[in-house]
Amino acid sequence: MTDLPTLLHARADRAQFAPIDLDAVVRTGERRVRRRRLATYGGALAVAGAVGATALLGGGSGTPRAVDPASPVPGAIAQHASWFLDGRLHHDGTATDLGLDVVTYVRTSVGFVLVDTDDVVWSWTGDDPVRVGLAADGPQRLAGDSDGTTAAWVDLTGETGPGVRVLDQAAGEVSAFFRIGAGPTREAMVTAVDGDRVWWREGPRSLTWSAAQDAGRPQRLADETTVLAAQAGRIVYEIGTEIRTAAGILENNGYEVLDDQYRDVGALSTDGGLWSADDERVGVVRTSDGEPVPLDVDAAFSTGYEWLDDDTLVVLAGDGDPDDGGSMTARILVCAVTEGGCTDVSGDLGTFEDLEAGDLALPVGVELG
Repeated sequence: MTDLPTLLHARADRAQFAPIDLDAVVRTGERRVRRRRLATYGGALAVAGAVGATALLGGGSGTPRAVDPASPVPGAIAQHASWFLDGRLHHDGTATDLGLDVVTYVRTSVGFVLVDTDDVVWSWTGDDPVRVGLAADGPQRLAGDSDGTTAAWVDLTGETGPGVRVLDQAAGEVSAFFRIGAGPTREAMVTAVDGDRVWWREGPRSLTWSAAQDAGRPQRLADETTVLAAQAGRIVYEIGTEIRTAAGILENNGYEVLDDQYRDVGALSTDGGLWSADDERVGVVRTSDGEPVPLDVDAAFSTGYEWLDDDTLVVLAGDGDPDDGGSMTARILVCAVTEGGCTDVSGDLGTFEDLEAGDLALPVGVELG
């Protein structure tokens, strides 16, 4: 992707809201910047900000209480699209008022982990939301495993300072906390979670940790590496100017370059077999060989952002005049990639300008506005 243009600050004035070329900024700077983008259509959507990693400049007060033992949310979470709009979590045909002003969230197989406007992290598994932490500010607020039970974020409530907090939502407990340095020269963000393995960036370094494999010591990845997504033991990662995919956390088993996929955000299917890079038109490629998988979406704009299983992709679609991004109407589709065909699960959500006022949040761990 290119930087973090927001879907919600869409405007028609191309001159006033011209996209920022962050590729040039990032590649000429000494600091690697992680950009998160959810959609730019024809240059009409505005840039949310030319920043990437979470700057750990602040602190938090209070200690989150332990998560209550998880109780399953009615319905199979992994099989339904969700979105948060106008104060309600929409999921499986229901709209639930959680009493929270949510800015972003992620899904696990047993519930949802959400960040509110006060940066508080909440766990919700069907009963009352439970406070579990305080997320550092930044575009990438948290990451989760949609077919597992783990979520993670850079947290500010550690007794010894900021750190990466790992939550096992099913067990109802924080399973790990890794302290990181604080200050304007130390930046961090969690980028991916797969089972009990977590990937994060800390300044110029990328690290990974697994409770089962790494004991108490995180592993450091190669320089200039950022893991973008991980599922079923497969990762998609950015290194230099390439997007690659590999099995495992290192490249000792070889890797595949995903040509024409230089978008540093996307979604990986639950079996790790398909990658959908965020772009102006939805696109899917096989991670085994980088070959495209056709998917026809009947919309002027479309981008895939979440997989419900090995073959089902959730797509944010826009209808209307592509030269007037703000007036395009948005809807959420669930698409069967192999068979083809999409189902509208949201109906008309309003225009992108409407959604700005309605505070749309999607399960991607990134604020849209």
